Amino acid sequence: MVYPISIMTVSLAKDLNEAAIKQNYDIKVSADSTIVDARSLLALFTLLGHKVNLVVSDSADPKSFLNF
Repeated sequence: MVYPISIMTVSLAKDLNEAAIKQNYDIKVSADSTIVDARSLLALFTLLGHKVNLVVSDSADPKSFLNF
């Protein structure tokens, strides 16, 4: 599943990172030709201010990402 989101603040990056760490499946964030692991806070910081795609496993519960 792919969800378009924006990472506009450090707080949003931290929230996304914390949510990704709690899940037992991979969550990626893509922007243009860049794909990073959402569990890497440093990688998320490189995408601050960008509109990105949250890429989640099809087996994931969509309700867990409605806030983003």
